[in-house]
Amino acid sequence: MDKRVYESIMKTNKKTDEYEKHIQYLNQLYAVLAQTSQAIVECSDEGSLWDRLCRVSVEMGGMKMSWIGRPVEDDRFSILSCFGTGTEYLDGLYVSSSAEVSEGRGPTGVAFRENRLVICQDFLEDDHTHLWQNLAHHYGWRASAAIPLRRAGQPYAALTVYHFEPNIFDQKMIELLEEIATTISFALDQFDTNKLRIKAEDRLRLFAKVFEQSNEGIIITDLRANILTVNEAVTKLTGYTESEVIGKNPNILSSGRQDQEYYQFMWDTIQATGHWQGELWNRRKDGSEYAEGLSISQIVDAEGMITNYIGIFRDITLRMETAKALLDAQQRLINIIDFLPDATFVIDKERKIIAWNKAIESLTGIKAQDMIGKGNYEYSIPLYHRRHPILIDLALDFKQEQANHYQSIRFTQGDVLIGESTTHHILSGKTALWANASVLRDSQGKAIAAIETIRDVTQQKEAEEKIQHLAYYDALTNLPNRVLLTERVNNAISEAESKKETLVLMFLDLDHFKNINDTLGHRIGDLLLTHLADRLKAQFGNQEVVFRLSGDEFIILLPGIDTDRVVCLAEKLLSEHSQPFHIEGHELTITSSIGIAFYPLDGLDFETLYKCADIAMFFTKQEGRNSYRFFSPEMQLHSVRQLHMENALRKALERNELRVFYQPQISLATGKVVGMEALIRWQHPEFGLVSPLEFIPLAEESGLILPIGVWVLQTAIHQLKSWQEQGQPPMIVAVNLSAVQLRQTYFPQIVQQCLKEANLPAKYLELELTESVAMSQPHKAIAMLDALHALGISIAIDDFGTGYSSMAYLTRFKINKLKIDQSFVRKIGNNSDAEAIIDTIIGMTKSLNLETIAEGVETKEHLDFLRERGCGEVQGYYFSKPKPAEEIQIWLENWSNNLEGRITKERERSC
Repeated sequence: MDKRVYESIMKTNKKTDEYEKHIQYLNQLYAVLAQTSQAIVECSDEGSLWDRLCRVSVEMGGMKMSWIGRPVEDDRFSILSCFGTGTEYLDGLYVSSSAEVSEGRGPTGVAFRENRLVICQDFLEDDHTHLWQNLAHHYGWRASAAIPLRRAGQPYAALTVYHFEPNIFDQKMIELLEEIATTISFALDQFDTNKLRIKAEDRLRLFAKVFEQSNEGIIITDLRANILTVNEAVTKLTGYTESEVIGKNPNILSSGRQDQEYYQFMWDTIQATGHWQGELWNRRKDGSEYAEGLSISQIVDAEGMITNYIGIFRDITLRMETAKALLDAQQRLINIIDFLPDATFVIDKERKIIAWNKAIESLTGIKAQDMIGKGNYEYSIPLYHRRHPILIDLALDFKQEQANHYQSIRFTQGDVLIGESTTHHILSGKTALWANASVLRDSQGKAIAAIETIRDVTQQKEAEEKIQHLAYYDALTNLPNRVLLTERVNNAISEAESKKETLVLMFLDLDHFKNINDTLGHRIGDLLLTHLADRLKAQFGNQEVVFRLSGDEFIILLPGIDTDRVVCLAEKLLSEHSQPFHIEGHELTITSSIGIAFYPLDGLDFETLYKCADIAMFFTKQEGRNSYRFFSPEMQLHSVRQLHMENALRKALERNELRVFYQPQISLATGKVVGMEALIRWQHPEFGLVSPLEFIPLAEESGLILPIGVWVLQTAIHQLKSWQEQGQPPMIVAVNLSAVQLRQTYFPQIVQQCLKEANLPAKYLELELTESVAMSQPHKAIAMLDALHALGISIAIDDFGTGYSSMAYLTRFKINKLKIDQSFVRKIGNNSDAEAIIDTIIGMTKSLNLETIAEGVETKEHLDFLRERGCGEVQGYYFSKPKPAEEIQIWLENWSNNLEGRITKERERSC
């Protein structure tokens, strides 16, 4: 054999051995991570958690020895737990967290003090470990890792592990160590949460005392407004005892004075804002009526779900009757005096006020009794700028030449002056007024009086200014918009060209901003954008360099700046934006992705620079977000690939590259197949098997999801009809519905046409939409689901439990089934929280008379748990993976043939 060939083979074998050993080490750390998560579930205190962690690090993680310690008062580490070869090394060990001593500058001290992972690839050669190298050599330790364990984000303890092989920790292993640290830190925070829960229970007992002793009536209801409890004050105010009202609606107190629209507005306000406050006339048990001041609020749990309503009221009968009497008297006075809609006053020829109506009192805040008979311009101060005569004065002795000094005044026939002023001042500040003044003359033509009518046109002026402002500024954030950006960039390019300088365009886009809109609503999302805009403006002072394009996209224009300053600015922006925003009780942390383009390097005009910055921003998101990237030509090539993939997707249907796979849905009560979920696949000759996670977003963004969705619907419906004609037992076919399809007003007609073409009754079709899609635009979702439900089609909510559904909206959706997300099912047997969520969902569906189906069933333990909890239907790999129709046909025959035997076994097992 040639010597070079032999050497090449030997090198290849060596690399293979090294790769296999690396995989082994990674698997060991994955095992440690899994056992750490298990320990968190099982351990109720820190001590047992430390012991488990040290043990699994050695027994499963391949470490020689591990120990956990934390500094005490003198900064010296106290050993909390240890395990492995050489633990006696820890006896009398002096490691400090202080940088002032040599013992504090080792890996463990640095990791704790600087709150970061410290890796020592060769313990025997590292300059920072010389104090402990003799002991390490004795026990055969070559590499170490010191990991800070955080509590509430701050270092609380440190885990130190030792390995027998140098240079063992690569980037992947380091990331796993970081993930282990994060998992342990979560457990520490959970311990603290339990302490807070106990404190909350004490506060709950205190609330119960306040509830009973309050002088105000307090009523607590369930979500259907059925009374759950009342305090003693309710009995005193209404005459009803607690036993007489429990389980009833508060409308038993209604006097009938308020109509249904009043109550509808009240509940609409509660659902929209979470609170309503107003006044009602109600009736006591003895039949007497009384007025009450009532406040109704939603009670929400820790996850923001509405659980109850609380009403607090007091008797305000006397105040209401007094106010009504006063209002009646005032109204009679207004009807007599205030008959002119505009503010009007009259002066005589001596310029003394002889009339001052109610409207002008409202405008100026000055009563008639303070103005009648006054002259010498005393009345001019509240309305007009002191340096100029008022319009009514000019009307009395108007001369045409005076018009040259007052451009806003014009003279018309009949001795009428019409003017407009922005220098008027009334109580609310500077106000724009329109006015006209007419002269009253005697039979000789002499002026004897003048009348002026004034109208507040401030809102009209502000509207005009606002329209002008909106042309160039964003209405939500008040930042310059794209129109002004284009103008500013073109000007900046011209200036940069003349000065031979650079120009930087930074494209800033928020990461996962859609999640905030979907979960907390667009109002919270808008508030977040305004807070972010304020933060951006504050960073640049008075410089108008930040622009909002649309949504969560911002542009920063920076002339005359070099690369180093751009880097510093980008890092500062990322740091500032990662700080939490506190909005209406929500602590929101959101990161940004930044793309950067330079003039003239990347483009010579606005559109080119914008496109390059956009592409760079897209790559930032692709590579993990919360960072920045400079544009490069390679990015353009990648964007071209994305375009090719989108073009290929446009032809996928006509080239027959799309497939529909089916996964069975099983009834736990009968063991029979009750449905098939239709799932799309794309096999492309060049790109290979493209993940739906990649091509479905492309389809939604490009609008291709509409024809693809219709094709999947037609294919699934015709396949089910074919199975029926072949004698398969009755079942439904479930087809997923995208957000884009949900927005199609004519989608129900499409579905109806597909059913008609296949001659399939609507009851055999089930449409699935995810919880987040349903809640993104709940009002539109309600209308669409109503239309589909009217056709007889079954509706299911997919991935239930992963979003933030409003129970009020959920009860308004005409749905038939809730689908428990597989992320909960897969945790059965390992996570009590997930099991509790499943219990809650199943219980809720029963109370709402809905069906329940669980996806992701992969083990018998999953199946048994769901059967015991009363889940109706299941699907998952335990029964079958998604398969093409022809393979499912064979599977159905085998399942049907073996059904009776399985039912007999299940009965024997249950006995």
